[in-house]
Amino acid sequence: MMNEKGTVNNLFNLNKLVLESFFEINSASINLQTAEEYNLLSRVYKHKHMYKKVIELYAKALELRKKSLGLMHRKTAESYKNLADAYYKENENSKALELYRKALNIRENIFGIGHSQTAEIYSSIGNVYFSEDQLKDASIMYQKSLLIQLETVGEMNLDTAKMYHQLGYFYASKFEFEYALPLFQKSLKIRTNLLDENHKIVTISYTHLAMCCYNLFQYEEAEKYLLKAIKGKAIFLEYDNEELLFLRKNLKEIRQNIPLKRVDNFFNKLKRYFTI
Repeated sequence: MMNEKGTVNNLFNLNKLVLESFFEINSASINLQTAEEYNLLSRVYKHKHMYKKVIELYAKALELRKKSLGLMHRKTAESYKNLADAYYKENENSKALELYRKALNIRENIFGIGHSQTAEIYSSIGNVYFSEDQLKDASIMYQKSLLIQLETVGEMNLDTAKMYHQLGYFYASKFEFEYALPLFQKSLKIRTNLLDENHKIVTISYTHLAMCCYNLFQYEEAEKYLLKAIKGKAIFLEYDNEELLFLRKNLKEIRQNIPLKRVDNFFNKLKRYFTI
């Protein structure tokens, strides 16, 4: 039979394990709560475009999440992506790419390659390549991201619209407006189905479509889209806002070209009747 001393020792060891487990769980809970506070605070600095401070706060949140949740956790991947986004905003592309790849590795292990969470990282990596003028690699990443989105969440989804828009912007930056136009149009169709016509994201679509149509000499279409963009932005911006002034200047330039196009169309019709 176990003596009284042995029973006391066993109870002491049991209590010690319970206390250690309690403090470990409590410590992890405190760490995660602190990490969330760092993330919330970083949004304040992000709004002020103070990305060095954002990097500092996201780095602290990442370390706490790694300590409490481990490396292979979705929130750890989220922290890697947040930190990568901040470095990208600071034009520290090599550091951003390194962190995006770590986030991608975790998400591929947790969710698999063909998941919308993974597609988001492909898109972000595409942005880094794009800013570094590695256009072929950027195109591969954007197309891979779009394909995954279509397969996982379908066409009528805001993330899919974002991927269409990114790919459209990629072609527009290369002055390949004939490829950009249908992608911008698909993005707009999804956004107007899911959001209010004057939503900020929708006005961005209208602006880029106007730019695209203008460069394709589709001046009346360009005018139509730009008017919608101005109408939407005027709800939230002051009349003399720099962005609105710039758009109105563009609208004036577009309208200067519309009569020329109408004259050209008139003479083209005349040719049909007066050809020898």
